[in-house]
Amino acid sequence: MALTHRKSRRGSGWRQAVVFNTVMLLTPFLAANAVSGLFATQTFAPTPSVEAIFATRERIDARFREIVPRGVNARAYWASVVDQSLRENNLPAAKGFLVGAPYMLDPEDARAIFAAANDEPFGTKDEKLLKAAIFFLPNDVRARYERKLRPTEIVPSPTRRPPSPDDVLGTGASDRERVSLAALERDTAQRPRRPEPSTSQFSMLGTFNDLARHSRRWVPDADDPGIELRLTGFGLIAASLDEAVLGSLSPEQAAAAVSVLRSALRANRLQPAFVERLERALDATLPAPQLRLRLGIALDDRGRPSDLGERVKRAFSDTLSTDELEDLLRDLVQVSAIAETAGSVSAVALVEHVGGGDDLRRLRTVVDAGHDRVTALETRIDDSVLALARTGVSISRYTVMQVIGLATALIFLFWQAAAAVGREWQRRRLRSPSH
Repeated sequence: MALTHRKSRRGSGWRQAVVFNTVMLLTPFLAANAVSGLFATQTFAPTPSVEAIFATRERIDARFREIVPRGVNARAYWASVVDQSLRENNLPAAKGFLVGAPYMLDPEDARAIFAAANDEPFGTKDEKLLKAAIFFLPNDVRARYERKLRPTEIVPSPTRRPPSPDDVLGTGASDRERVSLAALERDTAQRPRRPEPSTSQFSMLGTFNDLARHSRRWVPDADDPGIELRLTGFGLIAASLDEAVLGSLSPEQAAAAVSVLRSALRANRLQPAFVERLERALDATLPAPQLRLRLGIALDDRGRPSDLGERVKRAFSDTLSTDELEDLLRDLVQVSAIAETAGSVSAVALVEHVGGGDDLRRLRTVVDAGHDRVTALETRIDDSVLALARTGVSISRYTVMQVIGLATALIFLFWQAAAAVGREWQRRRLRSPSH
């Protein structure tokens, strides 16, 4: 009987060992899947998803409802914050409060604004809400808003009569000369013209001659990392880079993104962590020692002054490492998208909340969801606007089951380990001489 009991214990022992080892092998896979499923709810994609924008917009709506203090007349308070933004020349914030009016006013006014917006035949949802909310402002605030929107009056120059063939050729010209001139004018009119450069693009980069003047001060100063200078140089030479190098970023977008970062740097509005991130990216792309050496040669007084800008451009182009552009371009793409949606001036104020790459993606999600309303909220809420970002990804039932399975496997492993230790302790106790 004892022999039979010992054999049954041996048989159950190897089965328990197989189960224990199987569960121990499966546990890492269960843990990896559970962690990835939970981590997905906190990860922001480079391009915000529809779910993320929708969830973030709901959070922005909720924060607008919290702006008006309790016991205060909602319409009077809303008009006062719009008026304050206008007096501070913060037109994007004023527009944001106008678009957010239905969430700040009482339910009756909100329904009236939504009804008026639905009657607007043209424009986006935000544009319709803005047009409808304007009529709920007091007359003086509405007039001030309209004055801010009014473009600067331009006095037209006197029109001049186009030159006639007699003005060009003289009164004694032959018919053949007149025909030749007419053909030339026709050919010139049909020839495709180079598009005029856009003056609406936000840019604070200057020219290569400006860059040369700044470089003269930077080259002898070995303690200056030259973040602003190198960033500006990259923005200027981006126009001469191939599309394959810049990827999805156009030269104009690169210049606008660099201008935003340069403005924030000069205003000391960037967080130290993000400045360090920029410096690491620039060290890989435009190494300071090599750039100093080439700029020192380019700025040599023996060269012709008329070629100075071109020589500085060549120094930056020769130093640029296109293979190391990935980190810098990744951030510039996000800054460019933020500036395009919120406006460059608002982007300068918003990037001060950014400390790293994940913060940039959060900010882009918030801006894509709220547009001008984000600029308005930034002036009113105490916490960072980055806290408004939502991924829109909830914990699925599959992830919950994985977490339950992982917890069950860990409990089983602990129980088996404890049982094995208990059996071993009991065996040694029975073998001891005292027993």
